[in-house]
Amino acid sequence: MDNTIYVTNRSSQVDDAQVQAMVAACAKQIAQHIAPLHFVLPVPVLYLAEGAPGPSTQARIITVQDTLDDPQALGYHTQDGSEHIWGVVGTQAAMSNGSQALTGKYAISTILSHEVAEMFMDPFCSLWADTGNGLAIAFEIGDPVQSDTYDIDGVAVSNFVTGPWFNPMAGRTDRFDYMNNLHGPFTMTSGGYWVQMKAGQTSQKFGADMPEWLRQVKAGHASRTQRIKTGITSAFAGI
Repeated sequence: MDNTIYVTNRSSQVDDAQVQAMVAACAKQIAQHIAPLHFVLPVPVLYLAEGAPGPSTQARIITVQDTLDDPQALGYHTQDGSEHIWGVVGTQAAMSNGSQALTGKYAISTILSHEVAEMFMDPFCSLWADTGNGLAIAFEIGDPVQSDTYDIDGVAVSNFVTGPWFNPMAGRTDRFDYMNNLHGPFTMTSGGYWVQMKAGQTSQKFGADMPEWLRQVKAGHASRTQRIKTGITSAFAGI
């Protein structure tokens, strides 16, 4: 199986050079930040040019495009019936709300970073973390801090939570997110979010400062919560 994550551009709102810059930042983030803080080996993240020889049919490909099947969605990754993992990032919903391609909160580069990170850590969107008090939290490393960003070579990428964040026994001296904005396991920043499950029922929890337009995105049919509730697929994760 090809563990490489490929990114291709089909959007009219961001150009190939911008997507290549995003991919380079994501590759560095996986190799230098995410993999070490989750104690796993990194995988390559590569730009796939239009018309270039395609990778294997089982390759993991994220496509940047104008709109998704849910026009309000920002991005997601999933798998099909043959366990092929793939993802999409939409530009229109974010950019219509003032986002830029490479800089600022909710930049397209941060959405791509979010999806690359979560495809890397939970490719089948099937992992849940037990809080120890009857609640399970979806294993989405970008969601709890998704409004927080930092730059890699001038490109904004998404903050992410670390391995200890998912450990209810972790100590307060542990590092819970890359930017050190959190101080305990199963906490979120004011612009964060997570999907939770209790007694088989899923729901969403939002930080106090998550913008209303993004809350509406989370309620759409392309959200992980809605996919689980409707039984479309449990292997689905979206920003």
